[in-house]
Amino acid sequence: MKKLLIILLSVMFLATIANAQVQRYVLVGELTWAIDAQGASWVSGITSNGQIHPNLWQNWQPWPDYANDIGYHGADINSVGHTSGNGKPITGHFGWWAGATNWQAPEATKWGPIGAEAVYEPGKLYDVFVNDNGPVTLSSLVNTPKYATPILYNRVDMPEISVDGTVQTPIAFNPFGNDWTVDGDLTADGQVTAEWSDPIGLEFKCTVYGWSHPDYNRILIYETTIKNSGECNFQLPDIEKPGQTFSDLWLGARNLIAPPYDWSEFGGDDLEYNGEVDWLLEYDPQTRYFWTWDGDAADISGDDQFDPRGGPNYTADLPTGEFMAPEICGMCFIEVESTPGGGDDPSQPATFRYQLYKNVKSPVNGDDMGQAWNLMTGADGNPMYMDGFSDDPYQELAEGQPNYDPMFGIGPLNMAANDEIKVVVAYAVGSVSEARAIELGDGVKKGTIALADAKKEIYETGRDDLFAKFELAKKLYTQDGLTAPRLPDPPTNIKMTSGPEMATITWDAVPGAEKYRIYRAIGGIDNARVYNMHEETTETTFEDPGLVRGNSYFYNIVSVDANGLESNPFFTRINKEVIPYRTPVSTGDWADKVRVVPNPINVKGNNYSESQPHNSTGFNYDGGRREQNTVLFVNLPEKCEINIYNSMGAKIKTLNHTSGSGDERWSPIITDYNVYPASGVYFYTIEVTAGPLEGEVAKGKLVIIR
Repeated sequence: MKKLLIILLSVMFLATIANAQVQRYVLVGELTWAIDAQGASWVSGITSNGQIHPNLWQNWQPWPDYANDIGYHGADINSVGHTSGNGKPITGHFGWWAGATNWQAPEATKWGPIGAEAVYEPGKLYDVFVNDNGPVTLSSLVNTPKYATPILYNRVDMPEISVDGTVQTPIAFNPFGNDWTVDGDLTADGQVTAEWSDPIGLEFKCTVYGWSHPDYNRILIYETTIKNSGECNFQLPDIEKPGQTFSDLWLGARNLIAPPYDWSEFGGDDLEYNGEVDWLLEYDPQTRYFWTWDGDAADISGDDQFDPRGGPNYTADLPTGEFMAPEICGMCFIEVESTPGGGDDPSQPATFRYQLYKNVKSPVNGDDMGQAWNLMTGADGNPMYMDGFSDDPYQELAEGQPNYDPMFGIGPLNMAANDEIKVVVAYAVGSVSEARAIELGDGVKKGTIALADAKKEIYETGRDDLFAKFELAKKLYTQDGLTAPRLPDPPTNIKMTSGPEMATITWDAVPGAEKYRIYRAIGGIDNARVYNMHEETTETTFEDPGLVRGNSYFYNIVSVDANGLESNPFFTRINKEVIPYRTPVSTGDWADKVRVVPNPINVKGNNYSESQPHNSTGFNYDGGRREQNTVLFVNLPEKCEINIYNSMGAKIKTLNHTSGSGDERWSPIITDYNVYPASGVYFYTIEVTAGPLEGEVAKGKLVIIR
């Protein structure tokens, strides 16, 4: 189960061990670039909450007739958060290989990666030498000879935001302890720079650029210079190979495909299938476009291409039919120099090959360097540009087919000492719209749209959209100086305050802003929630009355300029809710007024009914099934302690009510021992801990049904 996910998590774990403190992330649009000090990179949906995913929507709005379904596809029947694949493109994991013929290792005792002394022999003359610097192979992440802390630059600084007096960090800032430098003169909205070296004596310097404008927020540009420095081990005092020259140098650009996996697990108890392991691929050497798309796995009954929600037989959770992985992900080569300063060589990359991931060989692991050389240079007998799957993009893959691992070979290169060449790549994602992915899936499920027609539209529309983004990226780099239209600055000094059945929000005026928009989401876990445009105002204060006590309300404030462009919503989006309440009870009959709602709490009372709007089938609170594991104690004094006991009299939970309101949530309904309480009758006591009622106690029962 989840073979590729396990591999990727292992890769990330090793990278974290080696250099957790030096990872940096570009987080300004719908694609994220993560890079560590060794140059190992991950391209993914935007990161948050200490995870590489899930993605957050930047410009996704609910859609008429399907708005209810859109709003609640973020969690399964167990309230586990997921996201739609259409919004969470993970396009690849990128790393460089380098190799040369007749290369002599330096005499230094330790010149290669730590732990690889048996592979990298001092002074040895190699007929063929190849080094792999991840992230395709795990051991390549242990160490490379030189590394420097990547530096993140943002054009806009982090806004100040607080909820009920607690300072919050916007989602687009500070993931994994990220830090950043503010530079208002950046052409991009965000960029990260990194430097590392290869034991063969090359130094790599890369800059990754990202933009928040909606026309560019699914594009990243990766610019790399490779220098023949002769520096084989930065930890040693001297240059190990001064004056070295290369007459047959090859660079390998590896790009492990890792598309979305959320909501793509199909099958019963004895079969769980992860949709990301069956993605197809293609490369066109004329345009230098590389693209990938979800395929149909033979070991799944029915047609699972593009991962229809609920599985191809509609037996999995929430079987709405929505196509959850309609992305066409890819990369294109914008500029590849084959001679120092010679400009773009359209014949590069010179090779494109791919193999099954399980067959990847790692020179660092001690595998045959000759095999790696042959794969990278085209000396393995296969065509220099292997054919992909675009002639039949809807074909069924072989049973048990894992993902493919592609390699682009750049060479042969002649480089004198201190020569540099440049390689520029753009990553992008194309797709049908979220609304169309839902409409197509719903139609296929109901039999009103032919599956073949839906698949054709998803593939061809997404591919054309991806290619258009490639053209936009090329123009952005070659003509526009990496300058895209700028969005207005986000509001700052945002203060959100819970009130009696209301919320109050204030912020500072933004120079140049014509107005502001308040987006609101009700309920939801993690980032799997939908923000509807709730209010538009020219003021810098907003009151939202008539809220339901106990519900979770999330707000996002954006500024709008004269052209109607909004500031980047990720810069002001947070994961802290506003919870409206009623004023506390202070009369002597307070114990008679205390209530627990709902009571009984039927956690399974939210069973999904296809024939009803998604927010109307037995839900206890607004926000759909993600809010079901919650009860609310109401009509409380200002300060009190709530203790909950099982039928045997054992205390399972203590809630300290100190907010000063009249409400206290038990959410999620989980004990102090971090387990869900079973179905049954529970008892509670409420003891007032301050004020004129101090010491008074109320008692009651709570019934939980699971």
